[in-house]
Amino acid sequence: MMIIYETLFTILFIILFPALFLFPRIRNTIFDRLYIFKKEKGTISSIWFHGASAGDILSIKPVIEFFYNRYKRDYGILISSNTESGRDIVRKFFPSDIKFAYLPFDLSFSINRFLEAYKPVVLFVEASEFWPILVHRLSKNGIKIILINGNIKKESLLFYKILAYLTSNMFGKYTMMIVRNEESANMARLLGVDEKKILVCTNTKYKSVIDMQRKDIHQNLRLRFQNIGRVVVFGSIHYEEEDDVIYVVERLVSEFDDIKIIVAPRHLERKEHMRKKLRMINTPREIIVSYFTDEHSDFDIMIVDTIGDLFYLYSFASVAFVGGSLCDRGGHNVLEPAAWGVPVLTGRNVRNYEDIVKTLLGFGLILVNNREELFATMSEILRNDLHRKRLSDLISSKVLELEKEFSKVESILEQVSSIS
Repeated sequence: MMIIYETLFTILFIILFPALFLFPRIRNTIFDRLYIFKKEKGTISSIWFHGASAGDILSIKPVIEFFYNRYKRDYGILISSNTESGRDIVRKFFPSDIKFAYLPFDLSFSINRFLEAYKPVVLFVEASEFWPILVHRLSKNGIKIILINGNIKKESLLFYKILAYLTSNMFGKYTMMIVRNEESANMARLLGVDEKKILVCTNTKYKSVIDMQRKDIHQNLRLRFQNIGRVVVFGSIHYEEEDDVIYVVERLVSEFDDIKIIVAPRHLERKEHMRKKLRMINTPREIIVSYFTDEHSDFDIMIVDTIGDLFYLYSFASVAFVGGSLCDRGGHNVLEPAAWGVPVLTGRNVRNYEDIVKTLLGFGLILVNNREELFATMSEILRNDLHRKRLSDLISSKVLELEKEFSKVESILEQVSSIS
């Protein structure tokens, strides 16, 4: 069946190939991911880590750092991603001797070129990135495959069962699956993964947040924002919820003369579009809309136009909203503002982070259904400092409890290290 799947997938890819150019984030990396031009063969074996996007790479940062510190003298460390933002995160947050490469498309030709160039001995792949032909080629070449933060949803089980049938059970070829909860563990069992290969572990995504929070904020950033007053941060905003956020921003700026607004679009190509919209809002006073990179500009509303700074900007917030949740995007990591003791609001579409949302709900995390609720809840927190402080204390205490659970991650990494 695998030969049939591979043939059909390759034909479908060729037919649909022109359509890929319609999507900017794919178009910009197409030829890098095809590996048409043969790269020089690697001279040293690599330990390979893959995260689809910038956030996924940061999620497995503790894992990467663990293996880098232990094996950098014996192996090259390689990080791959599907996106330019993933590339930028690697350049910004990881040592310069860690290599970056785009993940090859799931085509034998591209995968073989990639394997010749980087000679991986093991692949750590984050969350739910399942590429059948890649898995088949790695297994055939004796390269170990380890899933990190595995997230196998019950509603996706039928699709995965069909995929398993068409690919001679690709899931059985994994060396180990480290999943984030018992539901994912049960789904892995139903997909035919050997019980001995399944481990349940706290999501390393959350440990990564705590590790980053323990590090000092860059002095320039601290000096720029520490005395700025009350700040409201809207983080990881998708284009489907832009109008809702702009509506709330307009009302906040109209009702509170002293607040500053920081808005971080999920995708940077939306920054100019968002700035134009924000400049058109109706307010009783003239407002200044600037970019984060305009360091010497005053602002009432700031648009974050960089990768990797949002997490630290959350630390200056009086209250924060985490996006991807008023639209059907599955939400984003609510622990990022929570780690700083910031009261957090999020919509109800949080399927990608439901474990941490359930943990923090009622402890400084509030769910809202729509933009009216978002504004009303933010307004209440901003008007009542005692209420805001109570929420902050609740969320800070809950984060401290979570830190104790992260010790399990270290023991899991030791266990994984022994087989990789």
